[in-house]
Amino acid sequence: MAEVISHLEVIYGVGRAHESIPEITGALTDLNSGHKGEFVYLKKVVKTIPPRPYKQHIEQLQQDQEQQDTDDRRRLQYIGIERLGNGDPARADLAKGAGEEFRFLKYVYRFTGPAIYDVALWRSGGRQCIPPTGWDGMSCDINEGRRGDYLYIVWKIDYFIC
Repeated sequence: MAEVISHLEVIYGVGRAHESIPEITGALTDLNSGHKGEFVYLKKVVKTIPPRPYKQHIEQLQQDQEQQDTDDRRRLQYIGIERLGNGDPARADLAKGAGEEFRFLKYVYRFTGPAIYDVALWRSGGRQCIPPTGWDGMSCDINEGRRGDYLYIVWKIDYFIC
């Protein structure tokens, strides 16, 4: 059994949220830092993946993927940022109160393959195209279209989960 990231929970509050994911250089973890709006933090939510099913069951799992969105075997493989002009009350806005575009997390899950097992923020003074050393993947810039720091979600992938 392997412990991996299930999703990220958006936390609103005043002051630093102690359970928020870290920033890899020790910088601020508030997503709205330098912008108007509420304090916004991300918290990782983990789950344990049960052992991989036998090969003959994989085809059936893939066919049932749309119906089994809550299946414990789903593996988070990508975390993205979606920018919209309108809010969505069912989703948590990463730029809450900033008075700009709404920004939401979006995820890609698969039943097979690698899974994200660690996440952090990366605050940078310039645009980045590849993840920093020691990290396997990264989102697009959370602050795209806003002034200030470039802000990314970075992650590590376990390629050998059974």
